[in-house]
Amino acid sequence: MAYNTISKVAAADVATANEKRLSICLKPNGFSFALASGDKLLAVAEVEGNGGGQLTEESAAIKHYFESIDIRPLELAETELIVTAESFVWIPDEVYDHADEHRYLTLSGAGNVVSQVYSNHNDMLHSQLVFSARDNRVTAFKIAFPGIKIRCQHSKLASSTLANIANGGMAVINLRSGAADMAAYSAGRYLFGRTFSCANSEELIFQTLEVVKMLGLESDSFRLMLCGDVNRDIYAAIRPYFASVALYTGRQLQFATDEFRTLHTYRHALILS
Repeated sequence: MAYNTISKVAAADVATANEKRLSICLKPNGFSFALASGDKLLAVAEVEGNGGGQLTEESAAIKHYFESIDIRPLELAETELIVTAESFVWIPDEVYDHADEHRYLTLSGAGNVVSQVYSNHNDMLHSQLVFSARDNRVTAFKIAFPGIKIRCQHSKLASSTLANIANGGMAVINLRSGAADMAAYSAGRYLFGRTFSCANSEELIFQTLEVVKMLGLESDSFRLMLCGDVNRDIYAAIRPYFASVALYTGRQLQFATDEFRTLHTYRHALILS
């Protein structure tokens, strides 16, 4: 078993030890990652691998891959792993209890939760996001990177970066194969998050319009931000339905090399947030 780089943009490593932050996003056939030091972007890559081996083999393959490109756990200030949540629920700090995480998901309509359950805190919302994910590679990454923080797509879409640009009504959509993850904002406040199926641009438009109407966000100043698997056809199809449509590229970062200017950063917005 092995992981191989299929695309990578990187600068000379000018960061000192314990300043670097590694963000990894699991994909069906591998993962992507971004390495940053403060607000300076050092590397972005797409990595391919089957991920179908035993746990010990999988964790060894992950560790070997990152060591082969000179990224070592002990030299990182923080590492996060973004997984695709099957179900999720926000629980206010005042009522959250770690022992009740499975119950929270069950009460939210997730049914009998048999996959792994995780949680992480959101300072902006003063809440815990409890979510489930069915991916055995998570445990392998936890072995390869002790102390790694497990997050999901909805963790990354509820952020102060987005709240700060949501002057009026705004929705952010992360597109992936057959599905879309949405977060809605109003006047700098996070309102709502959901995932919905969308096999084509028509379904995407319909579902987005439904949420915008339900939340009363319709206005001439409404903004729609797109990231993830966005292409020209999707952008052209959805553009006439909203006052403003733009690409979301994550938090503002300095590029350590001009090569990053050729990178489609909106495709990597989750790991650049």
